[in-house]
Amino acid sequence: ALTRVDLDFFVQKGIENADDDDDEKDETKAHSTPGKADDDDNLQELRQRAPIVVAEDSTMLRNMVVGTLQDAGYGNVVSFVNGLEAWNFLHPEEGNGPDMGRGAVITDIEMPKMDGHRLLKLIRDDQVLRGLPVILFSSLINDEMRSKGEMLGATGQITKPEMNELVNFLDTVLFSV
Repeated sequence: ALTRVDLDFFVQKGIENADDDDDEKDETKAHSTPGKADDDDNLQELRQRAPIVVAEDSTMLRNMVVGTLQDAGYGNVVSFVNGLEAWNFLHPEEGNGPDMGRGAVITDIEMPKMDGHRLLKLIRDDQVLRGLPVILFSSLINDEMRSKGEMLGATGQITKPEMNELVNFLDTVLFSV
């Protein structure tokens, strides 16, 4: 069995900053329903650790997706400008790729060098990565594209710019929330 490299270096900054929010969390717990704060804290901890790979060629949209995920508590997000760079990260030629554990890939469809459909196909054909959730996040999702995404094994397909839907879908897929 192949092992994967740990992505802790992506999480480090988020963990260091998490301590700054402890006072806010304590105050929130004092005014919330019993059990609810624990559920929220657990979700935030799960989000903090979940490795997320984003492939998006538009700088503005890539920054918006990454920012939205980070604002929601996802602290282990790495982004790439095309599918080829994302694939090379997930499946390097030498050595092992990252430990994607309870993670996911969010990819645009139309990108230079390698589009999202090709990236999805490579992930589904890979012995180690095939179970990794892949979400197509694109403005191009029409009936034909949706059908192609389903055929290739997309976990979900969300039309831009539905950022809240993206976060909610990730939570559902990764943590059964």
